[in-house]
Amino acid sequence: MDPSPLPPRPSGARVPPRLAAAWRRRHPYVVAYAVLVVLVPLGAWLWRTPSARSGGPGGEATVVARQGALPSAGVDVPPDDRDGTSGETPAGPSATPSITPTPSISPTPSDTPTPTLSPTPTDTPSPTLSPTPSVEDMVPIVPGIDQTMKDRLRGIVGAGQGMGRRSDVLMKVGDSLTDNTYFLGQSGCGWNALDAYADLQPVIDHYRAGALAPELETSGCAANSLTRISWAANSGWTAAAVFGTYKEPREACPPPDDYALACELRLIQPGAAVILFGTNDAQNDIDVGYYESTLRRIVDELAAKGVVPLLTTIPPRLDRPNAHARITWYNQAVVRVAQGSQVPLINLWRALWSPDVVNAGMAGDGIHLNTFGGGPSNFTPAGLRYGVNQRNLITLQALARLKRVVFDDGPPEP
Repeated sequence: MDPSPLPPRPSGARVPPRLAAAWRRRHPYVVAYAVLVVLVPLGAWLWRTPSARSGGPGGEATVVARQGALPSAGVDVPPDDRDGTSGETPAGPSATPSITPTPSISPTPSDTPTPTLSPTPTDTPSPTLSPTPSVEDMVPIVPGIDQTMKDRLRGIVGAGQGMGRRSDVLMKVGDSLTDNTYFLGQSGCGWNALDAYADLQPVIDHYRAGALAPELETSGCAANSLTRISWAANSGWTAAAVFGTYKEPREACPPPDDYALACELRLIQPGAAVILFGTNDAQNDIDVGYYESTLRRIVDELAAKGVVPLLTTIPPRLDRPNAHARITWYNQAVVRVAQGSQVPLINLWRALWSPDVVNAGMAGDGIHLNTFGGGPSNFTPAGLRYGVNQRNLITLQALARLKRVVFDDGPPEP
């Protein structure tokens, strides 16, 4: 039985939901007709509207809008679809070229490593660490003092005598290679095995006789400059360290002598100074030009204060191939300073490369000089196979020549 039509809705009254639903179930055609009448015209209007707004096919604006919305929607966009600046895909025709890879994307010839990127021969140490022939290999081991150098050094000595410098006192300047009792210390104690070098006894006696004040620190066996624990030599120092002002004032060395080089000179009043720096400069990769200027400053200051400087070349560095490769540059700087300043040069580097010397004169750590078990002042053939012994011998030979030619005003030597 057909339900009766819905009663008219009173003004302000509400049709109960259950009655409205029952009416729709019983009159489906009426509902479908109403839907067609309303939605079909609405759909046609919506289809024409985008075309009228965009000036093109109706779907194009919608597609572009979706492409532009892709990144914000969390969809991964291939890198080629982005312009590389904003991270979004550019809209319109400008997007097309960036989608197609251009030839610039492929590696250019400059992207291919060149042969210069491969290790050079200097990066690989030779098995024997043999020295590269250089100027320091052509300089004599024990320096000669010709007439020109003698005149220069005699002027220094003359000025030093007026300042109270003592010809029987030697100053030691350097790093850990110098700051140890093995360097000349046992000669200062009188513990020598001179063997074929008995002619060195007079110069040893000369410096042993130059007594120092009891309060000055020495190795203990005797108070002279050979046994002196120098304040101008310290482990780990580079050449510039001797000019560092003391952080804590030292009563014995007030300004302007409150730095190592001037302080030691003030304390012992030396007539000559043996200088060896460079091992730590090479390790720390100190600029060679800076090292050279610092070394020249040391030489110039000592000479100006009446002290004869004797420079020494640097031994190898067998512990670090890179530092060893740089040693020759620093040694060339040492040679330049010695020749330019007309001061003696003790060529330790060349002495250590004798085929009879054990491990190029270097200890097991590759940094310090090795020493003969019979003592560092043993100058027998067995003793001279070791680095400290070689250094002690050639330093005493240089000092003997300096005393004979300069201090005693003997004839010059080539």
